[in-house]
Amino acid sequence: MISLQLIIDYIFSIYFIITIGLLVTLFHFMLYLLKDHKKIRNILNYRDKVEKNYRELKEEPLINIIVPAWNEGDEFAETLSAIKNLSYPHLKVFINVGGNDKTIKIGTSFQNDNRFEILYQKRGEGKNKAINECLKKVTEGLIYIIDADIILTDDIFYYMIYYLIDKDYDIIVSSIYPHHSISEKNIVKYLCIYRNREFWKPYSPNKIQNLLGVNFCFNLKVLREIRQFPEGKLQDDNAANASVLNTKNFKFFHLYNKRAESFTFPTKLKVSMNQNIRYLQNSWMYNLKQHNFFIIIKLITSLIISIYLLVFPLFLFLHINFFILGIIILLSQYITRLRAYTFYLKTNQINYRIKISKNFFLALIFFIYIDAINRILAFIELIFMRDKYKQRKNLTDK
Repeated sequence: MISLQLIIDYIFSIYFIITIGLLVTLFHFMLYLLKDHKKIRNILNYRDKVEKNYRELKEEPLINIIVPAWNEGDEFAETLSAIKNLSYPHLKVFINVGGNDKTIKIGTSFQNDNRFEILYQKRGEGKNKAINECLKKVTEGLIYIIDADIILTDDIFYYMIYYLIDKDYDIIVSSIYPHHSISEKNIVKYLCIYRNREFWKPYSPNKIQNLLGVNFCFNLKVLREIRQFPEGKLQDDNAANASVLNTKNFKFFHLYNKRAESFTFPTKLKVSMNQNIRYLQNSWMYNLKQHNFFIIIKLITSLIISIYLLVFPLFLFLHINFFILGIIILLSQYITRLRAYTFYLKTNQINYRIKISKNFFLALIFFIYIDAINRILAFIELIFMRDKYKQRKNLTDK
């Protein structure tokens, strides 16, 4: 019979750590086979067929394009220029600007075009308030909402409204991919691959996803039923909007074969960290509001893991087993990202894939640590510096 002392000796031996490492690797392999592969198959089966006649619309109603813009950069001008160059004959563009002077200056520079109308955001009102102010001015036609860093072309624009006009859908959402001018940067590649919602969340083609708000359009029926989007929520705006729309019986379609180029993906580390901290805080607040305590426990666990990742190198001088345990945790994090990369390759068409070089796989270790720091900072802000979180979402006048 195995004695208790032998069990204790085994637990504190190098062989136990190696066993844990092998089990972690096997666990990820099984996750890929049983979870990732199933979602990949569902996405590939769902993909929309290319409609060859999508520019031959049965009618050409007024399209109301809404662009909320807060503290934007030079990309905002490219977004508006792209809208101005659309060939569609019946456009009305509402731009709700605010924040820094640059955003306001870029927005007002387009007011000489009589299709463009400029509105002004107030500090502390938030993105959905800016959208709702524009929606109040809509009386006819269809509504098309994009972020201030999305580049619309005739191709993606006509394809989106085609499904509203000719296919009688109520809501159309399109995925995005990095703008060609930033796609070579490792941080952009990492965010594109690892921030893929479909990798993390259960995929349902008939359910409105949190992609809503980046590049989507809908008909007047939707506007009449919801009247406006929820304002002032301490959670992700897109998730809040999706929750409202999912309670209605709207006919929804998610485009895969056509995507919009976007500057959404930051090219600088500091901007990326600020954005990721906001995303984490939005996710935590959303799950708190939904009383999703299982997810909250997972988030707390990830926070503990993040702290351990930062301190475990010190155990090299204190206790080798705890140091090796840290290596195994790092390995698990690394394999998760390799799974995300595989998922990305299999669910994206060649023309939307970004090129990955060998040094990217070394950079993954760096990004694992950046993610760990982001989780810790997001938690500290949310618990002890709530006003800082509100400032990120423009929900405070401070």
